[in-house]
Amino acid sequence: MPFVSKAQKKYLYATNPELASEFEKETPEGINLPDRVSRQTKRRNRLTQRRRRRSQREIRRRTSR
Repeated sequence: MPFVSKAQKKYLYATNPELASEFEKETPEGINLPDRVSRQTKRRNRLTQRRRRRSQREIRRRTSR
């Protein structure tokens, strides 16, 4: 499995150098790795925002009756 980011590479060399060397062999040479890779939670956040808005609307409807 190749490295995905510089942070992952740094962490793996610090904790498990043997595994890191295996990863290094599988990572293509000359590739420019990003410093960090962001988590893919943007979609989840959008969904929770929608759910929050819907629940607030329902609360307003209930109290206005």
